[in-house]
Amino acid sequence: MVWINIYSGPYQYRLSRATGLNGTNFTQISGNIDTDLSGTKADTVLTDKALNTTDNAYRYRVEFFYTNNGSLVSLDTSSSASSVRLGAAADIRSVNLSWQANVPWNNQNQTHKVYRETRPGSGIFNQIADVPVSGTNTFNFKDSGADNIASDGVYKVTMSPDSSYCYKVQTVGNYSDPKQNLGLLFNLSQIICATPKSNIVPCPPVLSIDLLDCKTFSQSGPCDQTSFANVLTWTTPAKDANGVDCTKDIVKYTIFYSAKSDGNFEKIGEITSPQPLPQTFTHTKSDSYIGCYYITATDKYGAESAKSNVVCKDNCPNFELPNIFTPNGDGKNDTFQPLICPRFVDNVKFDVYNRNGTKVYEYNGGIKGFAWDGKTNDGKEVSSGTYYYSCEVKFLTLDPSKTSLSLKGWVELLR
Repeated sequence: MVWINIYSGPYQYRLSRATGLNGTNFTQISGNIDTDLSGTKADTVLTDKALNTTDNAYRYRVEFFYTNNGSLVSLDTSSSASSVRLGAAADIRSVNLSWQANVPWNNQNQTHKVYRETRPGSGIFNQIADVPVSGTNTFNFKDSGADNIASDGVYKVTMSPDSSYCYKVQTVGNYSDPKQNLGLLFNLSQIICATPKSNIVPCPPVLSIDLLDCKTFSQSGPCDQTSFANVLTWTTPAKDANGVDCTKDIVKYTIFYSAKSDGNFEKIGEITSPQPLPQTFTHTKSDSYIGCYYITATDKYGAESAKSNVVCKDNCPNFELPNIFTPNGDGKNDTFQPLICPRFVDNVKFDVYNRNGTKVYEYNGGIKGFAWDGKTNDGKEVSSGTYYYSCEVKFLTLDPSKTSLSLKGWVELLR
């Protein structure tokens, strides 16, 4: 008993706790635990209550005190050990479990036990598997509904996305140092629940868009249009292309948009209370009709369909020039500018030449600034007569064949 003679009593334990598997912010959680080291009293057991084990793991350590000259002095602090933290991730008709613990002993190369609640809310857990674990700190098991342990009764289940399943695991470990041989150490995780995914997913929706009739639009569409509406319509098939059933329990449609078919699509909206099919969605823009779209469907289990077909809507470019104008200041036909409504013009490059081939005017810019008033660029009026022009127009359009228009012609200027 030399040790006791050197480190005399009274003796005391103090237990501290930190939040998290790797927590370091330890706080003493109990009163001072007096001990006489006789081994005849329950002075090395404490139940830590009122913990939020759903959200947190906890880490513990013990500090030992002896008495020196009438005062308690810390002799040593144990290694820190955490609770077992169990995670659960939904998979198709199954649940993937993973667990870990940050402890000073070795939980590897042992057989851990997995428990599943016999029925929702029963509070009774039945062992369903022995899991041999190897040299890693994170352990895994996939529950597909089987019960491989018959000793406590067999409770097989058919994994359903309409049900939630609750689990806990028991780890087994020991100290590798013979001087610390405490035998096998058993620790339980917190209880965690998960709902499997369905193996039936929504079919990709079939999407359409209201296309423009360019002939009608060019003749009757508004000239100073500032709002452009694209109306999407879709249905969701009950079977996929291979005739396999798709889920009908759609709870959400998500709409994606890009300015071009091969561009980056971004989410622009969703419908969380679907109406009877066909479903519609209107995307209102301020620049033009140009746009490409696809949608996805999501069922009540959170399974999202593949992308629908991509649909695109294009502008109806239009640009026509007259062949006469009268810049005489009477307020009628005083400028040379496009007929009717120039539509979806991005840029105009316009050059005017007299009969001798001398350039008398040039313009390069947006459509709103394009209106020749019969003067040179330095403000001098040109005489009446015939003038020749070349005009290069750039349009806002998806169709590569319609992005530009080259015009050459003549105009009669009358004063």
